[in-house]
Amino acid sequence: APANMDVVLPQPWRAAWLLRAMAVLDNTHRGHQRPRPLGFILTEVCERLAAEARLSGFTFTVHASDWNAPVAVDESALVTGLTGAVFGTLGLVARTDGVTIRLSASAAAGELRSVEVVQEDVVVAPSIAGRFFDPLWPERPGGWVAGLGASTARGVAQHQGGSAAFLAGERRGTTLRLNFVQPM
Repeated sequence: APANMDVVLPQPWRAAWLLRAMAVLDNTHRGHQRPRPLGFILTEVCERLAAEARLSGFTFTVHASDWNAPVAVDESALVTGLTGAVFGTLGLVARTDGVTIRLSASAAAGELRSVEVVQEDVVVAPSIAGRFFDPLWPERPGGWVAGLGASTARGVAQHQGGSAAFLAGERRGTTLRLNFVQPM
């Protein structure tokens, strides 16, 4: 019976994530910014992904430049975007069992600067880097969920005044970098 629960438990939060992702992409999301400790937000992402990680067999690590730094962000949108970034990244991996996803965030002066979602386990063709955010990529690894995840991650970064970049590793892995502060 416990194995069946591993399949059932992620379903409600997947449906909720899908609704939040569509609201971000349709510009109907009406969140608000308030200062929250960066670690609190990252812990929420981990809690939301815990059932998915058990089901898919990947592990998840988190690092922040200052865990207690208060950052003024739209928490709901950020959690939705980071979850999408993980989905988009995992979609490139044919077999997620044993893959490690690393989430790293940096903050300074009360602002979230950047977040990186990194997987170093699987070789990804450099040609994918140019298509990662393409919503019309029909043969996308991971299918429409990975595409929606990538689009949502980029949308959240852009709504916060930032940008998103996908980088294929030189030998192994990928990095999805969300920048929330544009260089002057």
